[in-house]
Amino acid sequence: MTTTSKMVGTQGCVDPKYCSTLEYNKKSDVFSFEVVLQELIMGQPPILKGVPDEMVFIVERVQEKLKRGNIEAIIDSRLQNIYDINSIWPTAELELLCTADVPSERPTMSEIIAELKESLR
Repeated sequence: MTTTSKMVGTQGCVDPKYCSTLEYNKKSDVFSFEVVLQELIMGQPPILKGVPDEMVFIVERVQEKLKRGNIEAIIDSRLQNIYDINSIWPTAELELLCTADVPSERPTMSEIIAELKESLR
């Protein structure tokens, strides 16, 4: 059996709080899970192309669009309106909670699963 002494992950998916403190907790996984969910909804990688030599993180882009109420801007255009917008809004609101700057303000994975199931009804 092997153990890992440090957390590893894809750039843009790792919890920034972990990067700054090197303190891992379950809410770090919540952040990373939500980045993957954002990738699926937007159809884009965790780090987007911006101005040369500048990284734009998908989390920042999603937060900016949602705070303006522009949910259509975060949905992959290849989905071509084959989704129910009423299912996307709860998921989008969940994205904001899961990527909160303060890890203790993020939901648990159980709460995320319950919310995702509810949004499919």
